[in-house]
Amino acid sequence: MPTRLLQFDGQTVRLDARTDRLDPRDRPYAPPLAALPPRWPDDARLRRLLSAYVQQGLVLDQSSQGSQGACTGYGLAAVVNFLLWQRDGAGNTNHAGPVSPHMLYDLARFYDEWPGEEYQGSSCRGAIKGWSKHGSCAAPLWQASVHAGQDDGDDHDQGRDSAGGYRPDQRWASDAATRPLGVYYRVDSACITDMQAALHAIGALYVSASVHPGWLEVAAGNGLARGHAGLPVIGYDGMPADTGNHAFAIVGYNAHGFVVQNSWGEGWGARGFAVLRYDDWRDNGLDCWVAALGVPQAAVAPGLAAGSGMVARLGANAGDAGSASGATVAAAKSRRVGVSLAAADPPVLTNPALAGALPWSSDTAYAHTLVSGNNGVLRSSRPDLGRASDLVAVAVDERLGDWLRRGGRKVVIYAHGGLNSEAASLRRIRVMGPYFTANGIYPLFYTWRTGLLETLGGVLRDAVGDTLAPARSLLGSTFSDATDGLLETVAHRVRWMWGEMKDNAALAAQDGGALALLAAALVRLRQDYPTLEIHLAGHSAGAFVHGHLLELCRATRLPVASVTLYAPACSLAFARRCFIAAVAAGVVPRDRFWLHLLSDATERDDTVGPYGKSLLYLVARGFEDVRKTPLAGLYRTVDAAAQHPDDELWRAADWPAVQAWRAWVAALPAQADGLPACEVTTMRMPVSVQAALKPGHNAFDNDIVILSRTINRVLNRPPNAVLAAPVTDLDY
Repeated sequence: MPTRLLQFDGQTVRLDARTDRLDPRDRPYAPPLAALPPRWPDDARLRRLLSAYVQQGLVLDQSSQGSQGACTGYGLAAVVNFLLWQRDGAGNTNHAGPVSPHMLYDLARFYDEWPGEEYQGSSCRGAIKGWSKHGSCAAPLWQASVHAGQDDGDDHDQGRDSAGGYRPDQRWASDAATRPLGVYYRVDSACITDMQAALHAIGALYVSASVHPGWLEVAAGNGLARGHAGLPVIGYDGMPADTGNHAFAIVGYNAHGFVVQNSWGEGWGARGFAVLRYDDWRDNGLDCWVAALGVPQAAVAPGLAAGSGMVARLGANAGDAGSASGATVAAAKSRRVGVSLAAADPPVLTNPALAGALPWSSDTAYAHTLVSGNNGVLRSSRPDLGRASDLVAVAVDERLGDWLRRGGRKVVIYAHGGLNSEAASLRRIRVMGPYFTANGIYPLFYTWRTGLLETLGGVLRDAVGDTLAPARSLLGSTFSDATDGLLETVAHRVRWMWGEMKDNAALAAQDGGALALLAAALVRLRQDYPTLEIHLAGHSAGAFVHGHLLELCRATRLPVASVTLYAPACSLAFARRCFIAAVAAGVVPRDRFWLHLLSDATERDDTVGPYGKSLLYLVARGFEDVRKTPLAGLYRTVDAAAQHPDDELWRAADWPAVQAWRAWVAALPAQADGLPACEVTTMRMPVSVQAALKPGHNAFDNDIVILSRTINRVLNRPPNAVLAAPVTDLDY
């Protein structure tokens, strides 16, 4: 149901609750076999409970926020308030006060299961997830939504903003951990008796329903002193409800229906309470959850998430980069990614004892990461930051700025390839990041929210079925080449996926986009810290990120100290426009541009799902708009022995461009250890001191030798020098 605005008592409220999607991971509530009282709470308890509850100021007023939505947050806050108040002793005048509905709403937006990015509203499940992962902080620490002003109207601005928004008190995370969620279950909303049993056992339900005009016409007054008889009943004429979806709390039941605690202030119903008839719920009820309070967690040192002694140990390995500084790690604790407060981070190495620098926590990794979403919009990696400009301000102006103030100088911006999803990239960041910091370099990672690899693999497998591998081994190379040709045709038909990824990188460089905001922040820092050195390193489609970033650097005259590209997936035309032009303009020194490629034999021996060659072969021969588009990351384009003007990887019309790129790369100055600026991998790629992988396009940032050489070059040392903190394990 779309978002609706509702006029109530001279105020406007936004009804923007979204129905929960079915999820087999939900734990269903199973009520105990026990007789239920005819009404709950009984009249005496209800009179004492609700009157004291109102006097404590715990009835919330969503309408006081104007047309802003957030009913999922207000509804869950009502449940949390009621459970806490009940636990602490009903009527206790020392009750700490309400929790923040805005925090719970923003958590719902952050963890919502709805696909896409340009939508309004949130779901009950998203709010429950947020409470589970973070707890719930006191209202004064989070007084507005971090999305306030972004989506109050009908048109969404897609996250592009030029000014900062509301930011909660930095103590919110540690305070929220003192009010954690315990167990929670999804209740069958079609079963009235299950809901009644859950109410009797716990005290409150978190629900959503479609509302109708009867909600606006409910009699107001103060009948709480009369118990159940004093509660007005929401009128219902049996007609379909189409006003909008609303989330709220249920705190009791009687013969007529459920006792609702609403979030429209004390002027609604009996000081904020009314009865929702059972037939009304049967027709219009949507979702129902029951939750129990968890055990409050004691305060810990800033940034030390539950089960994560690892973060404390990082301080000893961080060098002057200070990745575990108080500011960075304290801020990082504000997000517990994918796990609850009671769970530790999943391991990221098969044998972490081999690591020369211990892996980061997910929190610390996100503190060093910018995540780009659709249309190049910077996506939030923290629930307490709702605007792209705020994300950049924290990641660059504040964290990187703090490191510069403490004497740091070198920063590397690492752009991941577009094949890996955000989750896969984060695993790599957790392992790679500490090696940079341990060697005195501040890493800032740029990754993509969604990976192309999963979608691409599925498309190709659907085209050839599951019997391809045995057929390849039996029928040989002729069959393989024919099948690869078919898959290239399939890829060409769905080349919009590759084009969309390139478009996202280009749009990120437009006003308000991720790269534009990053470049502006780097310009500000360079003005304040003239010794700042900016180094770029990127893998595969990361070349698009750095190409557009270099164009922004040229426009702002921001110098870049070095560029290292691993198998860049861009065309020669893009490389000429962005990389060659940046070197020619003096933005990047000519002797500080390096390439790492696979040999042609290893490209042909690589695979992408059922495709029998590397990703770059598939891009050049399938995903680009023009078949056989020469790519900067394919060895054949720089191989002096490949002298055919018409080749598998380029057309005769592209031959001059191939020759020009080949000559430019060949003219790059040799490295300090005598190796050419363009290094070609032909052997197995060592991923740890004990293991090596078959060379492949997706393994460049697993190679401990390549990363070691990259770090040394950033440090302006010979690439083969021994690092202060050697890279020993990238086997993630």
